[in-house]
Amino acid sequence: MSRDKPNYLRTFRMRSGLTQEEVAFLLGLSNRKAVSRSERTGQGMALEQLLALQIIFDVSVQELYSSLHLKVEQLALTRVQVLIQKLEREADSKKNRYKRKTLAAMERRIGRA
Repeated sequence: MSRDKPNYLRTFRMRSGLTQEEVAFLLGLSNRKAVSRSERTGQGMALEQLLALQIIFDVSVQELYSSLHLKVEQLALTRVQVLIQKLEREADSKKNRYKRKTLAAMERRIGRA
């Protein structure tokens, strides 16, 4: 799927044949406004609702919100790299080396994604 859409919630909803009102009901929402807003703008939902969408449509949150996922992934990678640089300027210690090793593993994992 292309990464130019804010999300694929509408795509999966339409494939299922469900209306916005029906998806809102399945998510425990009182009306369809949050579903509509998320479909239009890519605005995220609460964690509980995201997990429900994952269960309802049998698709990962990453796939539902691929553009947002990519943005968050890049932010996380940048923050990991900044923290590594900060720790490299601090006094060397066992704890500091452990943190740098952990962050380096995160950097490799995120960078591969």
